[in-house]
Amino acid sequence: MHGACLKPVWLDIKNCRADPVFNVPGTGSPGATLSRTADFRMPESGRFVAGGGHLHGGGVSLDVTNTNCGSVFTSYPTWD
Repeated sequence: MHGACLKPVWLDIKNCRADPVFNVPGTGSPGATLSRTADFRMPESGRFVAGGGHLHGGGVSLDVTNTNCGSVFTSYPTWD
């Protein structure tokens, strides 16, 4: 594409507010999970060409989805 450029997009659980970390309350039964979601509308059209994510201790996965076509990216922890 002539004149195309890449623009980084930061997505997080609190829609780019300061300190996007959230703590799990720990009040569930053994094996319980907690899910959080955040909606974000892209400010312009384009394509994702790369993605990355990270999880803190106990995290199971980080999923980016598109309401029109489903899963775009899933990040899994690298610890055992």
